[in-house]
Amino acid sequence: MGLRWSIFSPQGTQGTTLSGIPLTIVLGSPSSVTYLSKSRPAVSCTLSWDNNMDHNCTDFQDPEDDDNRLKTCGGKWDLYAFGIEGLDWDNTKPGTLRGDVADYLHKYIKDDNLLDQTLKDRFASKDLVFQFGDQDTKDCRKGECADDCAAMLEGNTRLQRGLNYMWYLKWALPGYTPTYSVFKGGHRPELFFAGEYFNKKAFDAGGWDECLWDSLECFSLLVKLLIGGALFLGIGSSAGVYLCMKAHINTHYVKIQHENASELEAALKLLVVRK
Repeated sequence: MGLRWSIFSPQGTQGTTLSGIPLTIVLGSPSSVTYLSKSRPAVSCTLSWDNNMDHNCTDFQDPEDDDNRLKTCGGKWDLYAFGIEGLDWDNTKPGTLRGDVADYLHKYIKDDNLLDQTLKDRFASKDLVFQFGDQDTKDCRKGECADDCAAMLEGNTRLQRGLNYMWYLKWALPGYTPTYSVFKGGHRPELFFAGEYFNKKAFDAGGWDECLWDSLECFSLLVKLLIGGALFLGIGSSAGVYLCMKAHINTHYVKIQHENASELEAALKLLVVRK
């Protein structure tokens, strides 16, 4: 949502709010992005194995061209929120999501003929920074990000989508160079907010190494000892209970055997006496 607000809001144009206050927008890696034209990354830019910080994309094509093998998603690949189609006065319905976005958009842009170019010009003038995790490479089709048909045209993972978008902005906005930084890790807000770049931009301060709640790598030695001790006591207690039960069962089994032997001996003696 942060990216879409950045595209459609007049706030941030020329690097300031509408009242003239300097504004820097820092965005994390979104689940999907909004393209400013009908073009999308070529098939060669969305290969599943090409999924690291060295990824690049310089080929953007119109899905309506049958020669490029891109899906059109039933002709809906460029509808908002994956593109800006459907936000003009003639194609919006009141009370719908696109209708609400169009109402907001037309408060500042009255002429639909100026819509596309105005959005591009405003966006290119904003002080906007993207941040990507270098390990944010989980497949979107496995529930890690949007897997709509139109979203899958953008890339297979958050990282691939983000890098494709950086290359697209350079391609679509002549003279514009998008700014982005990279932090080590996957799609974790803790890592985003602990990052050096975000803290420098937001607070003019340094970042820090964040200890994730589900990782043992950065716990202190004391915490590791406490966890290890707890595991040892738990395993030791379970083993003790098992041994006690085993000893009890063995004792009971021996007792039963002894009682059965005594009964058998008595029966044999009685048989001998009768004879």
